Amino acid sequence: MALLLGTAIATAAHDRLPVAQITGAALVIPLLFLVFGLLRAVWALKASGSISWGDAASALRVWFALSWTVPMADVRGLLVFRARFLRTPKRRQGISSWAQALRSARFETTLGTVAVLAALALEVRALSVTTTILALLLLFQGSVYLCAPWASFAAEGIQLTPLRRIYRDSAQSTGERSEGRSSVARSP
Repeated sequence: MALLLGTAIATAAHDRLPVAQITGAALVIPLLFLVFGLLRAVWALKASGSISWGDAASALRVWFALSWTVPMADVRGLLVFRARFLRTPKRRQGISSWAQALRSARFETTLGTVAVLAALALEVRALSVTTTILALLLLFQGSVYLCAPWASFAAEGIQLTPLRRIYRDSAQSTGERSEGRSSVARSP
C-alpha cells in the first residue's frame, strides 16, 4: 500500500512515473496475479465450505475486512505484555448503523478512501496504460480496506446463539479480568 501510494502521489505530482517506464509482460503480470489469486481464493472458500459462489465472495470480503485488524492484534500480542483482546461491538449504541460502522473501522476507512482518491488523482493527472494498471491496483487495495466498514455494518444486529450470548458476557469478550489467580491446580 505504501509503495503504491508513494508511486501514485509522485506520478500525480510530476505528471509521469518516478521510475523507468514499465512495459510488456512486467506491466500485466501483477494484475494477472491479482485476478487469478482472487478467483483461486473464492474457489477455495466455495470448495472447502460447500457454499455458494455468492457466500464465498462474501466470506472473502470478511477475510479482507480483517486484513488490518489481525496483523495489528498479532503485533500488539508480541509487543505488549498482558494485552487484552476485545471483540468488536455488535450492538447499536445510539447512532446510525453506518456511522457506527465507519467509526469502528475508521483507520481502514481512511486507508481505503486515500487509496481510491490516489487512484482517481493518478488517472486525472497522468493517464496512460501504466498508470491505469497502477490505479487498478490502488483501487483493489482500497476496496480491501473498505471491506472493514461493510463487515462492521453487516455484523450489527445479528442474532446471537445461546452460546454466543454467554461468550458475549464473558471476561474474554468484555476484557474484565478477575484479580485472583486461576483456580486450576498446577502440576509440580
